Amino acid sequence: HRDLHLSIRRQRQMCIRDSPKLIDLFVVPSIAVGVKGKRLGYGGGFYDRALESVPKEKIWSIIYDFQHVYDFWGEDHDIKVSMVFTNSKLLSIN
Repeated sequence: HRDLHLSIRRQRQMCIRDSPKLIDLFVVPSIAVGVKGKRLGYGGGFYDRALESVPKEKIWSIIYDFQHVYDFWGEDHDIKVSMVFTNSKLLSIN
């Protein structure tokens, strides 16, 4: 793309879906994460759609301890995370 005002060439913004293999790690926001790794997001489904083809090993989240919940199993479209950082521990989810 080109900024006509300053004649400076800018790199095209890469979309996650363009080439997820180029990205080593995705850290996604979560309202909660269940014990099986299902992520409760903010309701728009953006991360669920954008990361549906990314291996869960590349998807991590950062939450507080109280956001790691035992009674949330998620829905079919919810992506899974493989690693969760909380304020007191690191959780590896199989």
